[in-house]
Amino acid sequence: MPIYMDVHIVPGVKARNVAEAHRQDLLHEEKYGCKCMTYWIDEGRESVFCLIEAPDKDAVKELHRKAHGLVPNKVIEVSSSVIQSFLGRIYDPEEAEVTADGLKVFTDPSYRVLLVTKTIDPVLLQYKLGIEKANELLKEQNNIIRNNLAHWGGTEVEHGGTGFIISFSSAARA
Repeated sequence: MPIYMDVHIVPGVKARNVAEAHRQDLLHEEKYGCKCMTYWIDEGRESVFCLIEAPDKDAVKELHRKAHGLVPNKVIEVSSSVIQSFLGRIYDPEEAEVTADGLKVFTDPSYRVLLVTKTIDPVLLQYKLGIEKANELLKEQNNIIRNNLAHWGGTEVEHGGTGFIISFSSAARA
């Protein structure tokens, strides 16, 4: 089944209100053939993004309309692997606070800072330095980058080129 991400622009939005709306979505999801996976909230930017497995966009809109009335401003089909790569998760964070009434409340903005590196073509490097030296140099470079992204909380985004695309939750970490 397709996965959709929607965006809600909600002036004055608060994490607790979004957690309650998400709980309402979970209560209604089966009726619309949906599975509410998680959400991201940015109180400062007054935006909420929901990740939902659903038969189509209309099911997502109708689910939200019936559950709490907050119909999304936009709905797009997405790939779960892309969302996982860029945003770091596709389900609610396990470390989220749970209130006395069982409500899981968290704030996690969906906005990310991307660091893109480009390396010289490995074949060209092998031609210039020899296969063994080039492979050694590339391995060392990759180790340095991966160790630093782990240290600073970056997420490596899979892509088909040389170099890296790394997603960070803040500019300070990048």
